This record gives sequence, structure tokens and C-alpha cells, in this order.
Amino acid sequence: LAVVEEAGARWAETAGEGLLHLGVDVGRFGDDPSVIYPRRGQRALTPTELRGLDGPDVAGEVLKIARALRHDDSERPRVKVDVIGVGASVFDALKRSKEVVAVAIDVSSRAADPEQYANLRAEAWFTLAAWLSGGGAIPADPELEGELVAPIYSFDGQGRYVIEPKDKIK
Repeated sequence: LAVVEEAGARWAETAGEGLLHLGVDVGRFGDDPSVIYPRRGQRALTPTELRGLDGPDVAGEVLKIARALRHDDSERPRVKVDVIGVGASVFDALKRSKEVVAVAIDVSSRAADPEQYANLRAEAWFTLAAWLSGGGAIPADPELEGELVAPIYSFDGQGRYVIEPKDKIK
């Protein structure tokens, strides 16, 4: 919690430098919204929540945000899309665009460091924690702060980090 609160406290003074990245979690028509979360270097920018949009419409919104936030027409933001379930259609639409570089993220897949993490989901959570501890800055937002500190980790039979499933967190 202290790391998350510190990241929120330093947001106003943290410069956003480097390539634009957008993380996309697609909720489509369910209880959860689709969220587009931009970041530039150590500064997370303001997220956009969308409800009731299908995959191609979410992809269109991603492109609008990328166009609005990129430095110039030559910058090709990296758009990382959660492709499990309905996110695949957003990725498929974005990978056709020459304006962005679409990256498919399947958090159930193998981690880059499979000796330490049970899957990519666990590795991503710990990478986020390291980013926050290393100077990452997020907008002060009680809901976001709650979501960042909610997951509990444990270890599997091989001693690797595991993050509890989404449905348990809810």
C-alpha cells in the first residue's frame, strides 16, 4: 500500500518521457468496463473506461487515444492487448493498423522467467510492483489503489510466484 500511495503522490511532478504505451483490458458487455491505460516512461496517464462497445469499436477508441497522445505522426505507440476472450477481436483490428504496434498479451502463457513465476500474469504483477517501487507514478485514484493492492500472491509446488485468480479478487 505504501508503494502505491507514494506512486500516486509523485504523479504530478513526474515527467512522461519516452515511447507511448497503451494497455488495453477489454470488458465488452459484461460487468467490467474496457479500460485503455496509457503510459509514457515513468508516468501513467489518465485511463479511459468504455462500456458497451464491441471489439472493433474499442479498437477505434484505442486509435483515437493513440493519435491524441503521440508526439507526432511518426511515433508508433505500443498497444498491449489482453487477448484472452473478447480482447482478441481488439488485437486483430489493431494489428492491421500502421499507426500502432499491437502486442498480444495472454497472461495464462509462460512467463519470461518460468523459474520464478508460474505464468505471465504473476510476472506482470511483480513487474508492475517493481515499476512502482522504481519511480513509476500513477494518478491518485482510490479505486485504482484498491485494485493494485487487492491481489494476494502465493507459491506453487515449484516455489514460483502465483497471483490469485481474478474471480477471487472480485
